[in-house]
Amino acid sequence: MTLSYHEAASYMETDSPIFNLPIPGEIQLWVGQYVLDNYRPVEKKKRKRQRWQQDAWVRNKRPLGEYR
Repeated sequence: MTLSYHEAASYMETDSPIFNLPIPGEIQLWVGQYVLDNYRPVEKKKRKRQRWQQDAWVRNKRPLGEYR
């Protein structure tokens, strides 16, 4: 059982049976309050680019016309 739309979508992609059921009012209120109290958005981090190693590429480059 899940309340996550994304998790349910991943099950649908694998053709698993998915059943849509209503959430009882008390559980809906409890889950809503839990999310408000505990949800922290994921901090976005910028990926660092790897430094291009020009001389390593030049060392491995074969002269024109040389094939194996």
